[in-house]
Amino acid sequence: MVQNIARRLDAHAAHHWQSSLTRHGREVDGTLGDADGVLILPNLRANIVENGAYAATAANVASAWGVAEIDLPSTAFAAGTKGALVKQITDAVQGVINTKDGDLRGFTNVYLEGERNFVRNQETNLGDISADSMVFVGETALPTTIHIASLKNGGGIRAAIGAVEVSTGNKVPPLANPAAGKPAGAISLLDIENSLRFNNGLMLCDTTPAGLKAILEHGVALLGNQGRFPQIGGIRFSYNPAATAGSRVQNIALIDEDENITAVVFLAERSIRKLLPPSS
Repeated sequence: MVQNIARRLDAHAAHHWQSSLTRHGREVDGTLGDADGVLILPNLRANIVENGAYAATAANVASAWGVAEIDLPSTAFAAGTKGALVKQITDAVQGVINTKDGDLRGFTNVYLEGERNFVRNQETNLGDISADSMVFVGETALPTTIHIASLKNGGGIRAAIGAVEVSTGNKVPPLANPAAGKPAGAISLLDIENSLRFNNGLMLCDTTPAGLKAILEHGVALLGNQGRFPQIGGIRFSYNPAATAGSRVQNIALIDEDENITAVVFLAERSIRKLLPPSS
């Protein structure tokens, strides 16, 4: 009989902009972009006061200055110009990006799913990795006799690790970044920090079988893009979305690192029974 289950809870809060107006009081009615989400540049230029700053390319800057791109260092970005000051900042930012993107932490041959509509509604491979990493950390801090179960709230995963091909829409592993010395398929510190940029803290605590069920019930009490949706490690569970909130969890099992079931939680008895090998 397992007396206690240690779990890790990773939580967050998010703020969402609710207004449909710009800072100048103009209603956002879609006239600044087309049906495919592409900006309508003539409209942007016509309303530059409202738009504020927008992204520029070397070609756009050269066009604005009436020079060739090769002449930008001696014109738009010449010493003493505002462009030079901006370039100093962007070069510094690019340096940080290259340093972090060159800090390799692993490799993958698949796209690691972290998109909002997935991690808040179902199990994903990135959710599994995130939750399993928490189990690993917990096992280094607690006695081996304690089973570690982890819960990573889906809303704490902010982005996928990988790329989407523009022409096909196919999801592919991370692309190479030669400037940072990053090969294709590598997972960098930048990838991890971008995906988990809420920088959620971790908490370890003891719970009981009934407590574990209550935690999981909370995770599925509201469904449909909810940040509370649990990405889990060290356990398996099933739930019925059609059941009444608070009574949706149907089964809970403890699993080892190879995903073998080692114990089953009996919900009615609020107890855990360890699975013994056939010879026992």
